[in-house]
Amino acid sequence: MKAKLNYTKRIISTFVAMMVSAVCASVPVTSSGSIEPDYKEMANELMILVNNARVDAGLKPLLTISFLNDSSQIRARESIFQFSHKRPSWDDNEENFDTVINDNLIPWEYASENLANGMDTVEATFMQWQNSPKHWAAMMNPDMQYMSAGVAYDPNSDHGWYWEQMFIRLPDDIYEGIQNNDPKIMEEFPIFRDTNLVYDPAGLHITPVSNGDINGDGIVDIFDVVLLERYLNGEERLNTDQIASADIVVDGAVTALDVEFLRMYILGEIPKLQLDVGVALRTILGKQ
Repeated sequence: MKAKLNYTKRIISTFVAMMVSAVCASVPVTSSGSIEPDYKEMANELMILVNNARVDAGLKPLLTISFLNDSSQIRARESIFQFSHKRPSWDDNEENFDTVINDNLIPWEYASENLANGMDTVEATFMQWQNSPKHWAAMMNPDMQYMSAGVAYDPNSDHGWYWEQMFIRLPDDIYEGIQNNDPKIMEEFPIFRDTNLVYDPAGLHITPVSNGDINGDGIVDIFDVVLLERYLNGEERLNTDQIASADIVVDGAVTALDVEFLRMYILGEIPKLQLDVGVALRTILGKQ
């Protein structure tokens, strides 16, 4: 199935949903017997596992967007009633899963979806997909740029737990504009200001190739900036080698100055990563 957007032609790729269900899945309950799972946290943990696996495989970790995660949560709930890449419908006009994505907010050109049910933990669900070649290929697709995840539970449903992942790719010109913080692109698609990089590098033994290569992929780019910002906000952990790589101006501390200097280098405003704090400060002040 193909559909056309204003910017590019969509190429929709769906993967056959795993119908494997757990026979004896336990369900977390509170002391009062009511179920209170943190679906958002479970979705984040699932995305961490995906990005950890991608980094282990030498691939870039994927960014996520709050709106896209909300869409995945809708799809997880829908899969309770219809476990399919087709959305539930009251008539015969079933829609593909991708219609949950608002084209005006996210101008995607390629989207894929993974579904799973029955397992009651993030790790078990991830392994369920990992053991399926088609689902694993979706998670390891090097052409993807963003992902999202959703989790739903219904004790009265056939399988209890339902899990969903989406992966999308944008048109090249729009993606490049977002990466370069192009004012026109960001004004047209402001939702991409709210992006997130969800993965835990501390346990991956990442070894940066050079100063500024914080995620260890051998390239100094916007992914390193995002990771460094999240570290400074207390949202990610870095190992010793990564912290050393993040100390761009080599002043013995990782601060917002390192973020700004790294961003300037990526945007081509400086020819190379300077290592002297005095040079860095003079360069920053020269912009003001």
